[in-house]
Amino acid sequence: MNILNEIIFRPKKYMMASYLVSDVNNASIDTCYVKEAKKYQTGISHPSFNEWHWVVVEEYNDEINANTGHEKWVKTFEKWLPKELKDVINNTIYKREYFE
Repeated sequence: MNILNEIIFRPKKYMMASYLVSDVNNASIDTCYVKEAKKYQTGISHPSFNEWHWVVVEEYNDEINANTGHEKWVKTFEKWLPKELKDVINNTIYKREYFE
């Protein structure tokens, strides 16, 4: 289970606030500072990837890079859905699932 999934179950442990949140093309794109990791992370939740569970797609050491990375993911999802997302926490690749 990755950090963003664990937040749902143990919020007091992480006590962090999302500092960038965007809803684009049915995706929630969330960038926040994770105290335990001591890094900023961007996570994406979308029904076509990992069954709506969060996928941490990028980590950053500072707020400037976190802003840039968040905007990159927003633009990606504005164009259309990628074929896959790679979770940088557990090195898992989630292929896009197609629904009829």
